[in-house]
Amino acid sequence: MSAKQAETVAKNGMEIFVPLSKLKKSPKNARKMPHGEAAIEALAGSIAAKGMLQNLVVEPEVDAEGVETGCYLVTVGEGRRLAQLLRAKRKQIKKSEPIRCVLDTANDPREISLDENVTRTDMHPADQFEVFTYLAEEKGYGAEEIAARFGVTAHVVRQRLRLGSVSPNLMQIYRDGGLTLEQLMAFAITEDRERQEAAFERLSHNREPYAIRRLLTEANISARDRRARFVGLEAYEAAGGTILRDLFSEDQDGYLEDVVLLDRLTKEKKSWRASPLLSRRRRAGNGRKPFLTILIRTGCGGPIRTRSNYRRKIRRHMKWRRRNSLRFRNNMRARKNSLTTWMSGLVNSKPR
Repeated sequence: MSAKQAETVAKNGMEIFVPLSKLKKSPKNARKMPHGEAAIEALAGSIAAKGMLQNLVVEPEVDAEGVETGCYLVTVGEGRRLAQLLRAKRKQIKKSEPIRCVLDTANDPREISLDENVTRTDMHPADQFEVFTYLAEEKGYGAEEIAARFGVTAHVVRQRLRLGSVSPNLMQIYRDGGLTLEQLMAFAITEDRERQEAAFERLSHNREPYAIRRLLTEANISARDRRARFVGLEAYEAAGGTILRDLFSEDQDGYLEDVVLLDRLTKEKKSWRASPLLSRRRRAGNGRKPFLTILIRTGCGGPIRTRSNYRRKIRRHMKWRRRNSLRFRNNMRARKNSLTTWMSGLVNSKPR
């Protein structure tokens, strides 16, 4: 073995520190589709919280004459390099930040870059949900802090935490393939595990997510209900009511759990709206009971209508119908006369 070969073997596999500005994308990397912005953001958040958990794999860059330029081509870990560049752009680190790398001059760059992305198994989503729950319950991290540590939004973290609260029995069925992720999301509309398991036992042949949500919310009132919109969700919650939030729907629909409280608030708001008009009518009638019936459309908070106003509108409508009916009869009579004249002209005309 020559001295040059011995030096190459000694260098191969060594751990070195390379300034970030000296790292370049390898043209021999098997991944041609660029990394998405969300993926780079997640990597940057993870590296900022926990550091580089995996080394980059690099090879020296050489010019046309085969002389090393002092820079290194990233064969494995291009996403992590881009994440560090993003951190440098945000002034979190310097461009001269030393990056831990492993020098590989023996393996084919295309092969090892393909190997990194092919010969691996992604973590099962159920395992992810449980770890997110562990970070929240055991470590005491909030949704915002967990989101910052993983480079995702707080809403995504809340979704993972809600899925982690699903009954362990249902989670095991999901691991075994007995439930889909969409079905598990439907069960996660409530955190009551007994209700989740009871709904699972009641499922028939129809196991669509909407059927699961319907079973879990059959005793609740939708936030789109007219009573809920009339009272208002803020007023309902201020009175001590609870709402089941569906974190997996586009508009995050909710379901009001306390139906008795909602009905009471609806009646109170109706009486509050009607009381000023009643007091004015009583004062105008010198204490006599007024001839008044207040009609309020349930749950919409529309205008208050009196019986006299209703009768006035009925009379106006009937007058309009009589006028239109008379006009219709006159038109029909005119058409009949015109047709009779035309027919008589045909009969009296002499043939040529």
